[in-house]
Amino acid sequence: MRLDESSPANQDVLAFVRSVLGDRPALAAPDSVADPYYGQGSHPEVVERVWDQLGKVLPADCRCLVHGTPALVHPTAGVVLAFSLGTRFYVRRPSGGPESEEAAVGLGPAWALGEWSSDEAQWCAAAYGELDPRDRPAA
Repeated sequence: MRLDESSPANQDVLAFVRSVLGDRPALAAPDSVADPYYGQGSHPEVVERVWDQLGKVLPADCRCLVHGTPALVHPTAGVVLAFSLGTRFYVRRPSGGPESEEAAVGLGPAWALGEWSSDEAQWCAAAYGELDPRDRPAA
């Protein structure tokens, strides 16, 4: 697993997360902390949504901590696909994807504020596939 901190696709996300959580390690494994579901500043149901529900549609385990918050990161491209903060979560939309009713303020048009919609898993899978077509998950 890697995090591409220089990728333009990650710039707004990383700045946003750092502005909320401060400067924590850029990338860490979930098992590097005592309790990643309860101890990383996100509500456990939101962490479950990102890691267990959205993450299960991806062909590889993408779970990690990005600057201390639970996230999904494409393992080879190093691009953040989804992340949680507090009681909210954010999902990368595929390019050309539909506009979200709840835009993720400060993150640009590629991001949607999570709404617990069934579309979010499809967005996450499509965004993953755009990063490496060989890794396209089954629809």
